[in-house]
Amino acid sequence: KACESKREEAKRIGNAAAEDCRGWALLGLGRPKDAVVAFRAALAIDKAFFYSDSGLIAAQQAGLGLYGQAWALLDAGRLDEAAAMFRRAGPELERDKQWLVADGLGWVAYYRKNYDEAEKAFRQVLATTPEAYLSQKGLGNIALERKDFAGAVKALTASLTRSPYQVLASYTVPAAKLLEARQFAEARDILTLGERVYPVSADVQWLLAKALLGLRDETGAAARAVRAATLAPTYIHPVFDQLALPAARARDAYQALGWGLYFAGNHAAALERFDRYVQAGGTDPNARRGRGFTLFRLARYQDAAPELTAAASDEEKKGLAGIEELVSMPGTAQRWPIVYNARSTLAWLYYRTNEPARAETEFRAVLDAHPFWVDALTGLGYTLAAQNKLKDAEQKFRTALQVSPAYPDANRGLATLKTAK
Repeated sequence: KACESKREEAKRIGNAAAEDCRGWALLGLGRPKDAVVAFRAALAIDKAFFYSDSGLIAAQQAGLGLYGQAWALLDAGRLDEAAAMFRRAGPELERDKQWLVADGLGWVAYYRKNYDEAEKAFRQVLATTPEAYLSQKGLGNIALERKDFAGAVKALTASLTRSPYQVLASYTVPAAKLLEARQFAEARDILTLGERVYPVSADVQWLLAKALLGLRDETGAAARAVRAATLAPTYIHPVFDQLALPAARARDAYQALGWGLYFAGNHAAALERFDRYVQAGGTDPNARRGRGFTLFRLARYQDAAPELTAAASDEEKKGLAGIEELVSMPGTAQRWPIVYNARSTLAWLYYRTNEPARAETEFRAVLDAHPFWVDALTGLGYTLAAQNKLKDAEQKFRTALQVSPAYPDANRGLATLKTAK
């Protein structure tokens, strides 16, 4: 819809961007024939709009049955069958797209490691069809295999600039090979292109961190490492220390990893990351309460109590918002969304350590500020029941159910009251 709304205005001023936008959207929706129409409309407005040029190729490829089957066979490693299918695909291609067969056969040769034959095929394609971005990528990959790093970057940049919306591996695989060869600047250049298309890819950010560190840019490497850790903490955690950033540079990444691992349920690893954040000089109060929550989940109540007490004070002074999380309900296989903070967690801690009067005080303080927090209402119900205040406990459980009907922990609390009676 966003593309559609700008079509007439863009056409009036000779801008192909709106039609190009429609083409890529339609291609993503699995409508290659409609995408072809949109890309051709874009090129009718601006013949030099190369994004639409590459989009037209991609859309035409997507709409070809035998040609698509040939690529599926190639991806599966069935090279002889792929070669035969590319040849069979020839008759379904328009005259100006016959080069796709030669390009496909070039890729078959590449995967057979017959680089001379593959290079010859790709160069023949590009001689007549300069927009053949896959052939450009093929030349880049061959140059990489031959350790011609400058040639590889030149060819890959040409391919990725002409058709930026290629699969993520088109950026990350060559970059990883360049990093392995300690070609840090070249890897950075490829990944910088990838970052424009995949700004929230943890792989791109992580590899960029490695490239920048290799170029002795610790500030840039640290920034990318933090982004990678924030985007995919459980994925980055096992390899993060391989980066060997100085602790002060890695500090913010430690906190990002800590929170990510906490929400993923890997509490021991989360605690380690929060500890390293503190050891590196981190003072963010949000990290303190993250550490307190983690200690609580590990049932290390004696260690958790002072952290949560301090974090509760921080929440009030600094206006820290509650934590929203989907948590497992005790005694059930269900997960339920709740909101909690350091004070409500401290209240649960006192309940679990058989200090119901202290728990009641904390739960009531939470509910004074947040009267509809179902977790705190239910916790207060359990705390009152532990003090034999059964009518008051029942009322809190029922209030919780008014806020969140069928809330499992409140229903469980009511069931325990029936047993107690």
